[in-house]
Amino acid sequence: MSVGVQRLREEPDRIRQGAIDKREDPAIVDRALDADARRRRLQAESDQLKSERNTATRLIGSNNGCDHPVPDAAQRAAGCRADFAA
Repeated sequence: MSVGVQRLREEPDRIRQGAIDKREDPAIVDRALDADARRRRLQAESDQLKSERNTATRLIGSNNGCDHPVPDAAQRAAGCRADFAA
């Protein structure tokens, strides 16, 4: 049985009945729906993590690698710039 994911989401009962009519195991519909839900959950989690990584990358890039208000010698050698009072 070959069914698109969108149709599977929209008409699971009809597809389940079609499987029964063809003497196939209707539980495969539930397994496919579970797998799709898991894939969508993991995709959302992956997208969120990528967004966080991109935000961190932008922050690091805009700060030129500085993680302290007054750069230490290693940061100065790496080109880190910061305005600090005397």
